[in-house]
Amino acid sequence: MDIKSTLLGVFSESPFKLIDEHMQVSVSASRLLNDLIKSVLEGDWDQARSVQKEISRFESSADRLQREVNRRLHQEMFLPVSRYDVLSLVKSQDSIANQSEDIAGFLLGRQMVFPKSIHVNMIDFVRSSVSVCDQSAEIVSRLGLVMQSGFKGPCMDETEKMALKIHDLEHQNDLLQVKLRHLLWKEEAHLEPVDTMFMYRIIERIGNLADHAHHIGEKFTLMLVSL
Repeated sequence: MDIKSTLLGVFSESPFKLIDEHMQVSVSASRLLNDLIKSVLEGDWDQARSVQKEISRFESSADRLQREVNRRLHQEMFLPVSRYDVLSLVKSQDSIANQSEDIAGFLLGRQMVFPKSIHVNMIDFVRSSVSVCDQSAEIVSRLGLVMQSGFKGPCMDETEKMALKIHDLEHQNDLLQVKLRHLLWKEEAHLEPVDTMFMYRIIERIGNLADHAHHIGEKFTLMLVSL
């Protein structure tokens, strides 16, 4: 058995399945933001609080999985990739769950009432951010297939295409954020200054979700091509 095959054998028994599970849980928290924003815009605060609790539950699960991943990583004597790169990847994954919980906290804590003129754009913007997270979860879930391919061939090519798609989705999200901020700016004269400030902050944090997902795609790709 050659060295690369040996490394792949170690890889298959490494904590990467747990990393995928952590990613799926983190993104599950972000997906609930689609339901949350609709409840908030409809003023259904009971439903919004129920969704917030679910987001917090996923965030707590993500924290537990992150601790387990870190513990496993420090126990591994051999990894086919940089330990630092893997820890950085997991940290970015966890940021999705953390950011989702923070957004929910802002929305519920102040019971934000957004101008009706931006409701459709808010829904589209949240959906766009979540779609970037979904795509990043898909690329992380391919870790096993990439491993089986020996980090080369069609599987790697497809993974690189998926990373490009993440880039495109994140760019589209940036454009939606610019449009949404402009629409909110047009409504500022009719809003309380403090409320307006928090609306801009929430929009920024929703955009950060897409940024974190984009970073995951980049880190994942760089980690693999460095082999």
